[in-house]
Amino acid sequence: MKRRSNFSGDDYWLRFVDLLKKRVRFKGEEGGFYIFEDGRISQFLIPEVEDGKVRVPFRFSTQRPKFLDEIFMASTEEFGYCDLSCSLRGNVDFERLRSWTKNFGLAWLGETEETFSCILDVGGQILKLTAYPSRGMLNLLGTLRKDSREPSGILRAIFQEEPMAVISVRIPLCYRESCLKMAELQGLSLSDVQRNALKMCLERFYRREIKKLMKL
Repeated sequence: MKRRSNFSGDDYWLRFVDLLKKRVRFKGEEGGFYIFEDGRISQFLIPEVEDGKVRVPFRFSTQRPKFLDEIFMASTEEFGYCDLSCSLRGNVDFERLRSWTKNFGLAWLGETEETFSCILDVGGQILKLTAYPSRGMLNLLGTLRKDSREPSGILRAIFQEEPMAVISVRIPLCYRESCLKMAELQGLSLSDVQRNALKMCLERFYRREIKKLMKL
């Protein structure tokens, strides 16, 4: 959230609650929880001020992915991103999930008898997935951007085992001559030069994003 000179820590929390109330019908308070039609939230830690913005940690519970989307939109109303840590339980085919993440994940982080973990790119959202098959649970951790896929879409992609997206690239005319020269010097086709350039850019981007995730 945006930092405000006249706000205390509780004010930031209440500001977020008000933003969520605009999106979901509010039913009342009970035992420290704010109860909404599709789920509930509670304050987790004291809001932290950092570089002109404020981090407002809170817990939530819901059985409806739509509520995650509403939380996401309220959280990103003032800033274009938010941190998410989400644990899910349910009837998950963990063997199929393990196979899918190995095939389509950005980075396979490893597995033990109790868990396996990887980094995923789901619709432009970079997340760490950690699964606990014996407990029937998985956890998603990452920084979600407002202009990329919403949480319900992320869950849908994971559970429906969405294949990797196909990326097409067009080189601006101003760079075409340079690419042609590189292709000639390297004995490659123009499309190969374009693919190699895209691969380098994506590798740099993903390395940076994975480093951020490992610090969360």
